[in-house]
This record gives sequence, C-alpha cells and structure tokens, in this order.
Amino acid sequence: MDGWLLRGARSPSAETLQIYLITVPLPSLISEKDSYVWLVNDSALDNYSAKLTWEALRHRAPLQQWSSYVWFKGAIPRHSFNMWLAQLDRLPTRARLSKWGTNIPTSCCLCNTYIEDREHLFFRCDWSADLWTICLQRMGYSFVGFHTWLAFSDWLSLCDSVAPRLLKHLVASATIYSIWSERNKRYHDNISSSPATIFKLLDRFIRDAILSKRNQK
Repeated sequence: MDGWLLRGARSPSAETLQIYLITVPLPSLISEKDSYVWLVNDSALDNYSAKLTWEALRHRAPLQQWSSYVWFKGAIPRHSFNMWLAQLDRLPTRARLSKWGTNIPTSCCLCNTYIEDREHLFFRCDWSADLWTICLQRMGYSFVGFHTWLAFSDWLSLCDSVAPRLLKHLVASATIYSIWSERNKRYHDNISSSPATIFKLLDRFIRDAILSKRNQK
C-alpha cells in the first residue's frame, strides 16, 4: 500500500483530521504488532470502561440544593421524575401552553377560576390546598399548606421533629404527582375526584411504600 485509504470527508473537522493523517507515515509491516491503551483522565485502563469514559466526558453542573428531595433513596421513580419537572417548572400547565401559542383557555383545570401556573395549580387552588391540608395534618403538622414553591422547597429542606425526612419527601412527591394526575384526568378525560378520595388512595400508597422498605437499612 502506497498511502492511507480514506473515505471522503463529510465535515470540516473530518477533513482536518484526514489532512493530518496523510502527514503521518504508514506503520511498518515488519514491526511488532500494534497495541492500544485506553486512557481516561491520563489514567491507563486494562479494559474499556463506558462508565469512566462517560464520567470524564459528561458536563457536570453544580449540585442543586433541591436534588436531595427530588432524587433520594427510596423514592418512587415516576414521582421523582414528575417532581423534577415541577421543580424546574417544565410541566405543561395551561399558562406554559399558552406561551407556546396554543389556542386553549388558561384557567385552572381544577377550579376553572385562576390562571393555571405552577404556584396556583399545586398550592393556591382550593382543590390542591384541601389535599395539602389533609396530608399535612395526617403527618402531624399544624399549618395547612403553602403559597409558593420556594416555601415548599424550604419546608422539604428543613429537618424537624414532626415527621421523618423520608416521609416528608415521599408524601410531597406523591402529592405533587397526585395533583398533576388529577389535573390531567380532568383535562383529557373529563373525570374528577374529590381531595378526600385522592387522599385515601395516596395514604394507602404511602403506607405500602413504607412497609415495602421496613427491612431496608
């Protein structure tokens, strides 16, 4: 072989690489066999590791304070994912949908009175406030609810003697998930339930989740 056999470049970066390669002499056929070494952060590996490679290449953002109550040991995956979207204010509430140019009403699906944004839907709506009142009183708290996501986040981050932190996080994510599910049932299926009915289901679910973890450290 007289030179490198390369396919046509499809991008400027590929063309730059090929220009460099043609300046590199071909390896001798009579020399020892080729060998390779996997290097990750200047450390040689015996075998390729996808995990170490991904950790080296990924963009790692600063750890957020809210991550401890969104992603925690013992969390329900679908609740955590929904909680994550709510924390980032990425759930498609009617207020957000209207900003995207959709021709839909902006009124709350639960009360049909106020604009459906994150703060109203999850805390200020009468339906949601009633559900929070039942849940908080069941855990032993004297206050009845929240008015802003910031106040909600501060409560989740606070360690108190009323309820274990794990219970707070489980109930909080399950309640946010239940409110969003109720909203979707009314929006898509025109099916509605009372806060008391949803609480019975939520209470049973939390009990089962705790019982399933009673033997875990």
